[in-house]
Amino acid sequence: MAQATTNRQLQVFKYEKPQEVDGKVSLPMCRSDILSVGVQVIMKVGGETNLHSHTGQDEAWLILSGRGKFYDKDKLVAELGKDEGIFVPKGAPYWFEATEEPLEILRVAAKDKDIKDERVDYTEPTSRYIATRGRTGRPPGPGDD
Repeated sequence: MAQATTNRQLQVFKYEKPQEVDGKVSLPMCRSDILSVGVQVIMKVGGETNLHSHTGQDEAWLILSGRGKFYDKDKLVAELGKDEGIFVPKGAPYWFEATEEPLEILRVAAKDKDIKDERVDYTEPTSRYIATRGRTGRPPGPGDD
């Protein structure tokens, strides 16, 4: 798991696609006290998220491979493919799903240090999310979705 750092040293990281994914896996790459970078690998079944927001985080998502749909509270906002992305400002409700798998998606999140960051669920999390806290393949970590 990526360790948070407040020092001024460079962090080298590498993404290696997991061999097997059962629903969803989150792979943290690097982090500081305000920024985190990771990759999520998501399958069509069991990898989708529920409608939620983050009170103190802005997020940028970039599709590395596959296709995915991003929704706000009311509608489909975008269906994205390789090299396309979306920005989600703090407090904006959203959810997403894979439409072509595996969906490999880079997540860059920046925390507002003046706001307590909490995940707000607007719909019930899926039973798989509840069982794994949205993660598979590793223990829970801060900044995960």
